[in-house]
Amino acid sequence: MGRAIKRASNFFLLGALLAIILSSLAIAICSLQFIRRHVDYVAVFKALGLAPSQIRNTYFLVFGLIALFSFLTGILIGWIVQISFTELLKDYFPSNLPLPGLEPYLISFVTAFLCLIGFAYPMLRNLFSLAPNVILRKSNRNLNYFNSSIYVIGGLSSFYVLLIFFIKDFLLTNIIYFSILGFAAIIFSLIFSIFKFIKPLGLNPLKPFKMLAFELSRRKLFNSMQIVAMTVAIALSLVAYSASTNLISAWENSLPENAPNNLLFNIYEGEKDNLINFLERNEIESNSVYPVTSARFQRKSSGKEIDRTFNFTWMSELPSGNEIIAGDWFEDTENGISISTEISEDYDLRINDEIVIDLAGEKIESYIQSIREVNWENFSPNFFAIGFPKNFQNISSTYITSFHVPKEKESLSAELIKNFPTISLISLDAIISEVQSIISKVSQALKLILGLTLIAGLFLMLATVQESFKQREKQNAILKTLGLNKGVMQKNTFLEFLTIGFFAGLLGSLLAVISTFFIEKTVFEITPKIYWEVILIGAISSILVIGIIAALFTFYLNAKTPKDVLRGSDA
Repeated sequence: MGRAIKRASNFFLLGALLAIILSSLAIAICSLQFIRRHVDYVAVFKALGLAPSQIRNTYFLVFGLIALFSFLTGILIGWIVQISFTELLKDYFPSNLPLPGLEPYLISFVTAFLCLIGFAYPMLRNLFSLAPNVILRKSNRNLNYFNSSIYVIGGLSSFYVLLIFFIKDFLLTNIIYFSILGFAAIIFSLIFSIFKFIKPLGLNPLKPFKMLAFELSRRKLFNSMQIVAMTVAIALSLVAYSASTNLISAWENSLPENAPNNLLFNIYEGEKDNLINFLERNEIESNSVYPVTSARFQRKSSGKEIDRTFNFTWMSELPSGNEIIAGDWFEDTENGISISTEISEDYDLRINDEIVIDLAGEKIESYIQSIREVNWENFSPNFFAIGFPKNFQNISSTYITSFHVPKEKESLSAELIKNFPTISLISLDAIISEVQSIISKVSQALKLILGLTLIAGLFLMLATVQESFKQREKQNAILKTLGLNKGVMQKNTFLEFLTIGFFAGLLGSLLAVISTFFIEKTVFEITPKIYWEVILIGAISSILVIGIIAALFTFYLNAKTPKDVLRGSDA
């Protein structure tokens, strides 16, 4: 159960990271749109004689209010989400959980401040340097108006600080940060190169594929950046979906259908055979009966002191739910022991380390022969340390076993206690039911985080498409003036965005498959899977989502008259 909670905690952290990345990109795009809309305003203010400091202070106030509103809204949403989590898990806490301290509010404030400084201020700073005659020239307002290097450096720096702030692990932060940058650089270079060498067969708006090639190559810089942003959004959304699905599936499958629901211990040597015969007569299949005794380890060399007692056993066969990850299982001539990964990590024990085993005053010299990964969630007897029977056959011990009793034979437990009064029996049904209930509640919490991540990804794609359509307003207005049919323009624009959606979906899906594999292996510590179907799902979903968004914006764009666009009535 502890591992399940740890994995859930890791997923919550993953969800927070994905939300940070998606939100950062969305804020960057929205800030750019805001600045574009206010170019004329700043030019007019300067033409009317307002000092740069007055204009700067005004916009600082505006952005400060936006940051404050975002901060308060984020706190409210976070409070509602916390209440939802508390409601889901309230039955598992002895008392009401206390209200959150100051840390969540501090995190929210720092996040809002960093987003404002990193993703809005660089563009705002460059806006103040515009000359008043910009409004008179009515030149094309593209990225060249602004010092993009300052903007990029500011955004990347803030993004890095946010990752450090949330992850609190310098190494992990660097791995995530530079992996994202590396991937974005590769995708951008690839797409840009393709668009650069596209050779359109002439500009003909009446032929969609010729127009598609022309538009993609003409705006190759922005289209490349657009595909990178959409690819990241799709990839991160699919990572959250795939990871949560596999995580929930791993939890649900951790308890097999016939998992042991009864645990027997304090079984003495004279009762062992009779107990086995009793279970066989009642057609109850039990796990192996293991000897168990208390043991303490001592190092023969210097090192970290081992300050605890272990339940120790001995057996010749590797038990189910155990996997050797280092060393070898026992051979007849060996006197080593096998330990779990937890013991190895806690006390820095490695293969061939020499130890002394203290068994009720009897000391046996041994060494670490193998290290095991143990599945502690299968409700079967598991042990931190295991020895070979030949070396411990003279050690006195009791025995332990577990078995599954179907519901139609529940009365068997009472009969067993009656026949073996000295044996201790623990029914695991209530524990299994409680574990399943907790897993169900935590799964619901994971789905909520997944939903929030998907919403963040959707907002990013929406902002990206909106920015793209803003650049097409003037072009479409001119084409309308020249008499081009509205339906032709709609078809051309729609085809362009379907193409962009296909590229972004395919690349994002491939990235999601690779990322999910490594995340499940290293972060969640579950058996990773290759979700090949995610590639198909991602490509189709991205085309559908981007197609719907593009259709809505296309309808809006074509509803505007050329006069409105060319006069700049939307400013």
